[in-house]
Amino acid sequence: MTAPSGLPPLPVADTLETRSEIRAQDFIRAHSNLAFPEQLLVGTAEEAANGLTTLSTPLVVKLQSPDMPHKSDHGGVRLGIADPETLKSTVQDMLEIADKSGLRLDGILVQEMSSVAQELIVGFKRDPVFGPLLLIGRGGVEVELRPDSKMAYLPLTGDAVLSMLRGLATAPLFEGYRGGAKGDLKALAQSLADLGNAFAADSSIEEIEINPLALTRDGRFVALDALSLHRLLPAQERLGGEAPPRDAQDTERQKLAGVQEL
Repeated sequence: MTAPSGLPPLPVADTLETRSEIRAQDFIRAHSNLAFPEQLLVGTAEEAANGLTTLSTPLVVKLQSPDMPHKSDHGGVRLGIADPETLKSTVQDMLEIADKSGLRLDGILVQEMSSVAQELIVGFKRDPVFGPLLLIGRGGVEVELRPDSKMAYLPLTGDAVLSMLRGLATAPLFEGYRGGAKGDLKALAQSLADLGNAFAADSSIEEIEINPLALTRDGRFVALDALSLHRLLPAQERLGGEAPPRDAQDTERQKLAGVQEL
């Protein structure tokens, strides 16, 4: 039994591998118009200091490794860097953390800090039965007190994602409530739909998370952090063999044909 158009059967993976933020950005940039902070990927402290002229302070510095997906829990994120000497010492500290911990290193990411007004959490996931899903929710510390989220099956249109965004209880906060920052929700919705549909069509990707997706005080939506989880295929599939059938998943996908919001 074949899956509906655009939703290929999931390959059976030997294992799953996390990609660092800078690597997750590659797929997101290729398939959407989502914005990221101005940034520079460096490999040495001197390279970071030399690149400071291209960025505006304050800066955030992030260690980039697939072995450290939760960077802030392990000293892999430093905020508020404002001068060349502090930047150099911070980058050197992170290079030493990676070396002492035996981490695979994609580099050190130096980004301009953004003035955040509101936050969203966006996730693209694959349910083993129902297939690819989009999850959108309010971010920030307040979400622990009042969860506010929507979930729907992929693929989706821009209008369907816009309905999800405006269906959040806190949606007015993203559209200029009481003189606050006002973002272009329609443009954001189309970008998320484009990214979600590309994710749904690429069964090698198990998950993408953008957290936070910030609305800045000047009205821009900016992805401040991202991760992706990828399937590593068995050798016979990498050589072109067919994936085993997923009859249960395909049956449920056919039942759920069309856009359904949970």
